[in-house]
Amino acid sequence: IMYEDGKVVGIRGNIAQIEVDLKSACLTCPASKICDLGGKDKRYIDAIKKEGVRIGDRVRVEIKGGKIVKGTFLLFFVPALMFLIGLGVGELIKKGQFFSLLMGVGFIGISFFIIHQLDKHWAKTERFKPRIIQVIK
Repeated sequence: IMYEDGKVVGIRGNIAQIEVDLKSACLTCPASKICDLGGKDKRYIDAIKKEGVRIGDRVRVEIKGGKIVKGTFLLFFVPALMFLIGLGVGELIKKGQFFSLLMGVGFIGISFFIIHQLDKHWAKTERFKPRIIQVIK
């Protein structure tokens, strides 16, 4: 389990947008280039709001570590695996590197489409979202 402290900057229904400081551990993370969506010093995460939380409150957010590992696996390993499968399928269908490469790239596209659809589905379920566990005074 990972915890982030930040400031509530927006609220939509039961979801709060939290501005969190970039931790020193983030600087050495291999995924920091794609994770740093908010800029150099800040980033933003959406979390399930705890009752009574208002814009401007400092809060602690709980992010389950297993979800980060699963997400990383899904985002990086699955497309790489699909690329290799596409290369093999391309070679079976038609001998030649160019066709195999096209099939590999096509399979990557399919994998990203599937990942996108899964992400949309999971975004609707609260069990995959970070949640505010405490208001910090």
